[in-house]
Amino acid sequence: MSSEAIKSRLSAETPSREAPRDEAAGNRLIRANIWVAVIAFGVAAAMAMMQAISRANLELPYRSASMYYMSVTAHGILMALVFTTFFIMGLGWAIAQKEIGTVPWRRAGWISFWLAVAGVVMALATVFAFKSSVLYTFYPPLQAHPLFYIGLTLLVVGSWVWAGAMITAWRR
Repeated sequence: MSSEAIKSRLSAETPSREAPRDEAAGNRLIRANIWVAVIAFGVAAAMAMMQAISRANLELPYRSASMYYMSVTAHGILMALVFTTFFIMGLGWAIAQKEIGTVPWRRAGWISFWLAVAGVVMALATVFAFKSSVLYTFYPPLQAHPLFYIGLTLLVVGSWVWAGAMITAWRR
């Protein structure tokens, strides 16, 4: 084997100088998604405790029917939609980074993250303001504040941006 062939082979196997920086940037996106999932899980667990204490007929400050339905709505949204969406997005980015060495479409990843976070904040703001106690099923005739539906739409659109980035990276 010639010295040129050996050099080219070694340079192909040696990670570039950008790899650690690339990995660190990807890790930030992964951690951001997982942290939102963990926070959603924690808040949802607190809502579940409020429901359990209320159903057990124990004393709870500010206990009322509206508080109970607000906690049911928040718990359902946080567990069924927010936790699962952000956990799956974080896990998807982590798997992509492990398999191909970098987080593909990182800018799209941050766009999807912030779209979804903005949507969650909008939706939960209306829930915690007692304007959207519709449970997490959103069945008619219960109606929520328009920002609730806009917020959840942004959450879904954010997950679609993530899915598009994952599919594009997978096809490469």
